[in-house]
Amino acid sequence: MATPNTNPSSLAGWKATGAKELRKIWENLWTDPVDDNSARSFRGRNLTPEEAGDVFERWILEAFRLSGMTGHYAFPVPLRESESIREQIDGLVIDGWQGFLVESKFWTKKVDFGSIALLHAHVETRPVGTLGLFFSAFGYTPPALESAELLRPVRVLLFDRSDLMRALLGGSFKGRMVEMVRRKWMLAMKYGRSYLPVSELSGFFN
Repeated sequence: MATPNTNPSSLAGWKATGAKELRKIWENLWTDPVDDNSARSFRGRNLTPEEAGDVFERWILEAFRLSGMTGHYAFPVPLRESESIREQIDGLVIDGWQGFLVESKFWTKKVDFGSIALLHAHVETRPVGTLGLFFSAFGYTPPALESAELLRPVRVLLFDRSDLMRALLGGSFKGRMVEMVRRKWMLAMKYGRSYLPVSELSGFFN
């Protein structure tokens, strides 16, 4: 996975040494009860809410990398005729000829529909078959999920903490993230809904 910055002290440019460290970073991001004033840390450094978001964004991409997928870390898309930024992409991952744009939010307040619609718009400017993967650490508002059902065709799959926790289970981390994405995709095909928990997948024959 290409990256312009692998400074281990950077909140946006670090790399995990392995699945064990990735799980440890996950544990240090979560607190109970959940609020913006909760103490979170990364490699011994206390984090502000904004910094926790930077770590979570990178954590998602590192999880894909350690799962065995290829991709690209966060990058801007400039306007053609100027130095202005058209859009900022949190990352992308590739599975064969299938490409995914990644958006990650570590908001203690649930994500609203506007952010989902924006990722959907980004995906629509990419080659046919591209999908969006939206990761919200603390879920989505009910109106956001209701509105997401109106976006057709389904171009964005919605993930939350429960999906990621399932991907982290097991002794080996290899392939776990891509399996999580495939399960979400299968549920979306079966029910036409982009947000069903991957734990609900059943009824498919081998």
